[in-house]
Amino acid sequence: MGLDNGLMIQGKTAAGRRMLKDNFNHLKDEYSDGTVEYEFIYWRKCWNMRNRMEEFGLLDDADNKTLTIENLVTVVEDVLKYFLNEDNWVHGNSFSNGSIWNWTTMIATIAQEIHDIREFIEDVEANELTDEDFKIYFYDSY
Repeated sequence: MGLDNGLMIQGKTAAGRRMLKDNFNHLKDEYSDGTVEYEFIYWRKCWNMRNRMEEFGLLDDADNKTLTIENLVTVVEDVLKYFLNEDNWVHGNSFSNGSIWNWTTMIATIAQEIHDIREFIEDVEANELTDEDFKIYFYDSY
């Protein structure tokens, strides 16, 4: 498990690229090498969140784990919303669990991630797009 983890979405079709550009330009990764990607989740030293994703089978040993739109529902409902409860947040600098950030520091980020991913799912449905229109993956800097 690395220090930086996140969830990136890239448009694979013209319709997917257009939807991302029109609705999520604020999440555009400015550091991509020729490929435009949108960073919906960014966690630094939040092993508790990454561990929660593993509990739901969203990750494996691969550096870049491909996810589906349906997986994003699990990310919101079972990972992010879980950490809206302060009692579920582990604060402590441990590579196996916890986060260097306290809950009050992270709650706004968690809420924003929930909002952005829900909005993405709604836009996908409204535009009748599918997994074929996007590359969705979780990255781990380790």
